[in-house]
Amino acid sequence: MDVGINKKELIFALLADNWLHQNGDLQTPLAHHIKRQVRDAFLVDTQNWHDQALERAKTIWQQALTGLPQALRGG
Repeated sequence: MDVGINKKELIFALLADNWLHQNGDLQTPLAHHIKRQVRDAFLVDTQNWHDQALERAKTIWQQALTGLPQALRGG
């Protein structure tokens, strides 16, 4: 579910996180910085973003529940 995530920031954060798990020490200040980058890339800490994410989630759940009977019938 994408709700306005900055894809460039996300890619760099995930690359850094991968490097950390392959080469780094998870208890260093650098590791904590990288983990915060990953969190921040996935979670924009503004009320507007939270509201948009909630509305998008509600829409997806409603679509899934609407299509469930048809999927269960095999169609």
